[in-house]
Amino acid sequence: MTDNREYVEKPGTGGYRDWIGTASAEEDIVNGPDLYELAGLDRSKWSILGMNLYASGRFPDKDDVIVYAVNTEEIGVDTFDEMQAYAARENGLPVSSIMLHDVDLRTVISCMKSVHIHFRHSGHIDYPLFITERVDHPAQEK
Repeated sequence: MTDNREYVEKPGTGGYRDWIGTASAEEDIVNGPDLYELAGLDRSKWSILGMNLYASGRFPDKDDVIVYAVNTEEIGVDTFDEMQAYAARENGLPVSSIMLHDVDLRTVISCMKSVHIHFRHSGHIDYPLFITERVDHPAQEK
């Protein structure tokens, strides 16, 4: 069977990147803006399963925010377990790629309690790094 699906890029892959890594975030469901509202999505019908954030160091107003969301109503799932079963049965989940216009990286981060981004230089990604000293710059008073 031929698979003609267009897949979302896996984290840490793709292109000629000098720095690659991982990121994690904890959504803030009490304070700040709501990611679902920013995307115009009803939480009772949609689940956001991924996002791509593109920021330009030279052009701060040129951030691109894309969320990948599954219409749970359309695929007939109501629970996490049902979604997992659907994904296993269908070898994936059908998502809509939604470009959020007029939303910047800072706004997305403000939807979160915390964000952690870890980069490693791609040329040394396979080697362990061990810390030999800890310093502050500029030096801090103790």
